[in-house]
Amino acid sequence: IRLMQLADRFKIPVITFVDTSIEDGDVFYSDIDYKKWDLVEESFFHKDNENEYDFSIKVYKKSTSFE
Repeated sequence: IRLMQLADRFKIPVITFVDTSIEDGDVFYSDIDYKKWDLVEESFFHKDNENEYDFSIKVYKKSTSFE
């Protein structure tokens, strides 16, 4: 099942955004239409001993205008 099909099913996707570019990645997800989602929570984390890159975690809820 594709990521956004699961997100549509559960209506609460949680997405991690990592602050880096991967040139030779082999996994890609379909584009997300963020107009259909409302950001309800966002947390930022700075790189440290356990995390090589800064990253954020964002929680979305299906927009009521698109249900």
